[in-house]
Amino acid sequence: HRGHRGRRGRRGRRGHRGHRGRRGHRGRRGRRGHRGRRGRRGHRGHRGHRKSRICVICGICVPIKSR
Repeated sequence: HRGHRGRRGRRGRRGHRGHRGRRGHRGRRGRRGHRGRRGRRGHRGHRGHRKSRICVICGICVPIKSR
């Protein structure tokens, strides 16, 4: 697969912006469930979840009772 130029022919990838090879490559099943920089924050959508004392977004918002 490595030298495969595909249909763009020989001039294809020249000047392809930001292409740095297989950077951060962890194999085929590697990044399953990967959520990037934001981590798991806000993964329930910050609406319906009542249990936590602090707001999911800013972290120090308001205790739920006062809403």
